[in-house]
Amino acid sequence: KDPTSDGPFTLNGNVTINGTLVVNGDCTINGIVNITAQPNFPALVVTGNLIISSPGKSLTVNGLCYVGNTLKMSGSRFLTYSTFVVNGAFLGGSLGGVPIDSGYKVTTTFNYNASLAVAPDMTSTNRSACGISIVRWGLPGQ
Repeated sequence: KDPTSDGPFTLNGNVTINGTLVVNGDCTINGIVNITAQPNFPALVVTGNLIISSPGKSLTVNGLCYVGNTLKMSGSRFLTYSTFVVNGAFLGGSLGGVPIDSGYKVTTTFNYNASLAVAPDMTSTNRSACGISIVRWGLPGQ
């Protein structure tokens, strides 16, 4: 499947991704998921909410993880908690809400690693044009 998805998007079962997963919307983790970025790329980009199901689910992100809205949990809050581990860096924004939902009870660990916390500039806003070289000018045959 194309690693870019318009959400909502759910990962079920045991999933290993070597590369980048981009979800335009909400992403639900409903299994054991491991994502490892390629060098100089992010591992996980979610523009909406990152929702981790409970009990006993896990998400491990090796690289940069960006969540545009809120960390949330679904399912039972009274059984074995799920886990969320980031080895690299976590960037979170909150689009008019809170970055972590009040019902979020996922065991969460952020292990900052500068060598894994890199990503290219992925925005087209406020960018300047690259240089252009004109090698030849004129109509064909002139």
